[in-house]
Amino acid sequence: FKPYHKFSKFPVTFRDRQGKIWNPKDESVAEGNVMVPLREALARSMNNVTVRLLPELAGAPGTNKLWELDPAARKIKDMASNLGIDMSKTPAYPSIALGTAEVSLLELTSAYTTFANKGVHIEPIAITRIEDRQGNILKEFYPDYTKEVISPETAYIITDMLRGVIRGGEDFYGTGVRLRNVYGIRQDVAGKTGTTNNASDNWFVGMMPHVVMGAWVGGNDLKIRFNQNISYSIGQGARSALPIVGTFINYATADEDAYWKYDAFEPPPGFVMPEDPEKTQNELVRDKDKGKIGW
Repeated sequence: FKPYHKFSKFPVTFRDRQGKIWNPKDESVAEGNVMVPLREALARSMNNVTVRLLPELAGAPGTNKLWELDPAARKIKDMASNLGIDMSKTPAYPSIALGTAEVSLLELTSAYTTFANKGVHIEPIAITRIEDRQGNILKEFYPDYTKEVISPETAYIITDMLRGVIRGGEDFYGTGVRLRNVYGIRQDVAGKTGTTNNASDNWFVGMMPHVVMGAWVGGNDLKIRFNQNISYSIGQGARSALPIVGTFINYATADEDAYWKYDAFEPPPGFVMPEDPEKTQNELVRDKDKGKIGW
């Protein structure tokens, strides 16, 4: 699938062998067209579209049989594991597609680093080098484990889609738009918001070409919840975790030694973003002028 492929924004229902229904869905159906491109669905956190991808990933398009989604769940579990997330205690159920696995902030940030690192996952280390007071390097440390998990081309496509969370698109705003509108960040940033059921965990991961940042807001006691029933509630990643990353980016990039602050994500050599065949030539020219193809 390419970023421009479209899926219905409405929920879909599955049944298990006993007839029990599994009907995951967004709190409300998003405004806009019925058929939504994957790029927009990711930027707007549309779970209904995510669920509709499961039959395709399982090799059973159009199925409403829950057990036929198991191959997709196993693929998702394997990919998450390859990205550095401990999946040993997470069963391969279809709900895994919606983020049911418990993860640490380090694991999640490490996983996103794979996208920024052109598809190569690197085991996190706490210390990279030790210097004396004159700046002489006494010892350097390197990760024990690196692995290409996805191709550089796939990593760049995902990164470009995650840019949409911040930038939005032609007719929509991404869930991370406040990074620009409120915090005034104009650097090349990609990212993703996250909110668990009942707003017990709020997440935001921000990616720049040389640094990946993550924030989690929640409580070790799983009974802690954020209020979501008031206007401008902090019970979502965009309003509680994102501000932490936004503040950090502004602080870090204000440093005169931050040589990397205006660097942009670069596509692999010779790579061209897949074009939407339904777009007219004029639309494609317009998108290219904006620096994006199929944006």
